[in-house]
Amino acid sequence: MRWTIRTLIVAAAFAVGAVGCSDSDGTFGPGGVQIDDSRSDLDALDSLGSSGLPDETLTLETEDGSISVGGDQDLPDRLTLPVLDGGSTVSVFESDEEIAVVLSYPEADFDAVAAFYDGQMEGQSGFERSAFEIDSAEGVRIRNVTWLHESNQRSVNITSCPDFTGTFERVTCVSLIDS
Repeated sequence: MRWTIRTLIVAAAFAVGAVGCSDSDGTFGPGGVQIDDSRSDLDALDSLGSSGLPDETLTLETEDGSISVGGDQDLPDRLTLPVLDGGSTVSVFESDEEIAVVLSYPEADFDAVAAFYDGQMEGQSGFERSAFEIDSAEGVRIRNVTWLHESNQRSVNITSCPDFTGTFERVTCVSLIDS
């Protein structure tokens, strides 16, 4: 179940990114895969806002829970992990068992975002911090800070990642998983 939830979150984030990266003829990626934009369930992805996310929210509901992508959304009341103000909500998944939220902040705020979560998570029982930085051959620095609970059911993951606008600018992504 947890892998299904996380797979849905990644797939939804990819879908938003793919639409943001598509050409004007509705194709994207190597080989120009065609997007069928005649389907009404994709209407929310037609209008990208200034944040690069759809102005509208696309929601998928199943018997296991729901996932919403696009627009700034309200965070679930049951979320117990701290949230730094000033971010844009990329996606929200909520089921009876788990909440997963992805937020986006400016790339220049990576150190401030990491410091906020370091201050919030340090000393919390059962959480352990790990971090790494790597530079790609293209000169892109990838940074990551993770706070993982010993139960593997709660985590805060801060990483530098591509934005969802199709410009390939870097942003600071925060993924919160709360069970």
